[in-house]
Amino acid sequence: RGAWRSAVNRMREEPPAEPSAFGDLANQVEGVMGESERRWQARVELSQEWYWETDERHRVSTLSADAPMVKPADRALGDLLGRRHDELGFVHPPAGGWAAFNQMLERHESFRELEFEVDGLAGRARGWMALSGRARYHRDGRFAGYEGVGRDVTAHKEAYRRLQGSEQRFAVLAGLSADWYWASDAEHRFVDDNGELRRRFGALADALVGRTRWEVYADALPEAQWRAHRADMEAGRPFHGLEYLVKRPAGTQTWVSISGAPRHDESGRFIGYHGVGRDITLRKKAEQMLMMHNRQLQSAVAARTQELEFANRDLDAFARHLAHELRTPISNVQGLAELLRRRLGAQLKPEHDELLGLQIHAAHDMIGTLEALMALARSSSEAIQRDVLDLSQLAHEV
Repeated sequence: RGAWRSAVNRMREEPPAEPSAFGDLANQVEGVMGESERRWQARVELSQEWYWETDERHRVSTLSADAPMVKPADRALGDLLGRRHDELGFVHPPAGGWAAFNQMLERHESFRELEFEVDGLAGRARGWMALSGRARYHRDGRFAGYEGVGRDVTAHKEAYRRLQGSEQRFAVLAGLSADWYWASDAEHRFVDDNGELRRRFGALADALVGRTRWEVYADALPEAQWRAHRADMEAGRPFHGLEYLVKRPAGTQTWVSISGAPRHDESGRFIGYHGVGRDITLRKKAEQMLMMHNRQLQSAVAARTQELEFANRDLDAFARHLAHELRTPISNVQGLAELLRRRLGAQLKPEHDELLGLQIHAAHDMIGTLEALMALARSSSEAIQRDVLDLSQLAHEV
């Protein structure tokens, strides 16, 4: 506690009458002890830990004044000195309880990172401290108490609790999701998973560990496709939507789709791949059913189209035949009317001439209609000829 410094000072104030080796020894002691104290002070000031001691009855006898349960918690050092840890009302017992902790002290066992929950630690409503300690002894070997260090681990505990909560949420999400997580090492061999693959694939998951995907599912994809997938992984490229068929030991089949990305450690070294997989069996079955229905629909449409083509050909043939058969008698009617008009000549009364004119005009229109029907019948087998049409003029004519 600095008594060596006062002793050395007294020796310097009352030096020996004659130079002696004791003076050199004093200089050496001062140099060594001064350097040791400097290092100790630097460690205390720069470290986030605090020093503590207890007496042989495990009562706190020495405690750093900057410990977070003292001044930062609005407590005086005297509120802690002379008391055992289990006598401090603001300190809660460790995981095993006060009885197990006191028994460990009675056995003079060392302990490391033993965590205690503390009210008002470093100004917080509640925090956590971790104590490490060892037994200390007098020169004659008698037990003198404990000495050790403590540190505030509140931030670590809170981060750990948040991580636990995040992992629990992730576990619930993974259990309810159609996706699962997978990881491989630097050689692209599957590493042991968190049980999700085993829950989904059973004994098949055990065959994955320590093997590559293309070793386990060699027949799931063509060799060329596996080579392309391996080339992507060797180059460290992410991949998406790799689909293949997994055959289970029970004889059932499952379609899966996997995506992955490379992973690296804190130094940037490649340590493997990780990603997600999804069971797409239902989607594949739906696609197969849709393809089957499409094939059936295409077959039905083709059959119906063929029937319509046959019907159209028959209708065209009938229209051509009908137009041809009607053209001859109508031409005869028109020719006879014109012949009658020429033979009667001046003998034809005006009203009779008007009737013959109407008959000739009607026959002429009928022949035009028949020619249009024949052109319409030919249009189904000939290319359409496009031309400009004045719809307004056509409307006026109609």
